[in-house]
Amino acid sequence: MIALLRGYGHNRVEYIRAVAKAAPGRARYEDLVAIVGSSKALGGTHSSIERAWRAKGMPGPFVETDDVGDASMDMKLADIVLYALHEVEEP
Repeated sequence: MIALLRGYGHNRVEYIRAVAKAAPGRARYEDLVAIVGSSKALGGTHSSIERAWRAKGMPGPFVETDDVGDASMDMKLADIVLYALHEVEEP
């Protein structure tokens, strides 16, 4: 997880953080668009993260989106993500 997160820039990290913090609920589409800058950027961000997740051999989706674009993450995964973000950001 830490290796995955270290390779990302600010917007992708903040997207992941927002979804993880919302767990077990959903991060709102509008809030995620505000983080990455546009709906097109949001789609690209999500796709890139999912490809990287699968390339690491991880099962299931990293982030799931619903029909209106709200995003969610498994609660156990969210806990790991938030811990890893803390580790990556601490000097």
